Amino acid sequence: MMKIAKEFSNFDVFAIVKELDTILTNGSISNIYEVQDLLILKINTNFGKKNLVISRDSRINLTEYDYPIPNFPSQYIRGLRKLLKNRRILTVTQYKFDRIIIIELTNREEGPWKFVIELFNKGNFLLLDHNNILIVAKKYRKFKDRSLLPKKEYTFPKSNEKNFLTLNSEDFKAFFENSENEIVREISRKLKLSGLYSEEICFRAKINKKELGKNLNDDDFTKLYESLKRIRNEMLFSSVKAHIVFNEQEYEIAVLP
Repeated sequence: MMKIAKEFSNFDVFAIVKELDTILTNGSISNIYEVQDLLILKINTNFGKKNLVISRDSRINLTEYDYPIPNFPSQYIRGLRKLLKNRRILTVTQYKFDRIIIIELTNREEGPWKFVIELFNKGNFLLLDHNNILIVAKKYRKFKDRSLLPKKEYTFPKSNEKNFLTLNSEDFKAFFENSENEIVREISRKLKLSGLYSEEICFRAKINKKELGKNLNDDDFTKLYESLKRIRNEMLFSSVKAHIVFNEQEYEIAVLP
């Protein structure tokens, strides 16, 4: 049985970034708050006053709802206010179809700053200068392949997965050569996609999702890749049309953009 989605997928991030870039570009950050586990950026935009609400590991959205504001901001929030207030937003982008959002901000000297939102591994918020040097982060951490430390260069997480937005047919076909895995799992693993999207690719191609990769023929590859391209083109060139997904018991388990 398909599990209930509890965090943003790469597709969700792609969809929300399209909306955020349209609404927030040229907006000005008027204040920053922290309410429990939520970071809230108050932004004056061309579309009126908006609150950008971010939960580190699960979601990001715009709202006009005014959350109750704590009387005593944390040291982290006080620091962010000094650094971010009155800065103008230049762009909002997604990093390589990953669960990473980059908000570029004006900077009087040198190039733009970046406010990086990582929506995985319990999440993080990081402010970088024009040289990608980490100014401040919600959490400073050390990983096997990178470190998030003050006054050190920020590096994006390394990934062995292919970028869904730029994947070509040759690389896609290579996923399945001699593969002992079901194609739905191979697509999900190699492209870092949720099971729902991997299943949709198989469904539209009319290929059994449980078929082993090594058993696919050239016609199967073509059908699967054309199915992937159709979904990709819908994302890139169509407006967002959200759909609620129900399981066999008719419970709501996800919303797809």
